[in-house]
Amino acid sequence: MMKIGVVGGRDIAKYSIANVVWEKITSATNHELVFRFFPIESKDELLQFYSMFSEDVDFLGFNVAVPWKEEIATLVGRTESHIGLTAMNTIYKTKEGIFSANTDVIGMEQVFKKFAGDLSHKKILILGAGGAGLSCAVYLTQKHDCKVYIHEINQQIIIPQEIVAVPNLNLSSQAGKFDIIINATPVGKYYLNHIPVKPESPISSDILAKIVHQDTVLVEMNYFPYRTEFLRLGEEKRLVVVSGIQMLVYQAVESMRLYTGVLLNEKEISQVANYIKGYVLTKEYELTR
Repeated sequence: MMKIGVVGGRDIAKYSIANVVWEKITSATNHELVFRFFPIESKDELLQFYSMFSEDVDFLGFNVAVPWKEEIATLVGRTESHIGLTAMNTIYKTKEGIFSANTDVIGMEQVFKKFAGDLSHKKILILGAGGAGLSCAVYLTQKHDCKVYIHEINQQIIIPQEIVAVPNLNLSSQAGKFDIIINATPVGKYYLNHIPVKPESPISSDILAKIVHQDTVLVEMNYFPYRTEFLRLGEEKRLVVVSGIQMLVYQAVESMRLYTGVLLNEKEISQVANYIKGYVLTKEYELTR
């Protein structure tokens, strides 16, 4: 039977629900695929895993979580054309060989088009340059000519010149109002075995009020909990808010296309997203009761 998976750090299975997502996607498309997590703790382990994957004709591909997104790209000789991106999160096979791609940016692009319309020249603030944040910033800048601002507290992360760094959120209002604001930080995230003492948001209600207009869309990359504090603040201001479940599902849908050539339609995508929403809400209830 054909196989797929997710590569991540030691605790990947403790914070990911990729197994649930793939169970639903394979069910919706009547594809029999065996899914498993691959916890990798060292570069040597990653090399051994990649060698095994290369030789296994039944292993179609895998997604990559932190901390291996940039490291994996150095192992794959061919990369699907994503302008200026160095971090890859999907590895797949074709008749021509093994390729890497960034389905995070494709997933986010589909979410934006669905909830925010035409992306051309949008003014976007991304909170956090780690994970998929920086990749999305580069992609949106170069493909859609967006004006992208990033707030990142880690000064070791290099922000490209075409993206405006916002080191102090208190000064973000000087940039005016944003069309889209994205939370790409882990702030406000729950884990599958515990929740924070109190809800947190990467931006305060007061600052948010100064940088939004009535049509601003708030997009969350975290999918657990379903309604983060960041999204709750947006709802208070009657803004359109988008759960991280949307990006999670659209990213997986694009990965499925690369692995098998099968593309889910919008009805099937909605069914998967609703199923994952129900799963997440059930987990929240179990942790908070």
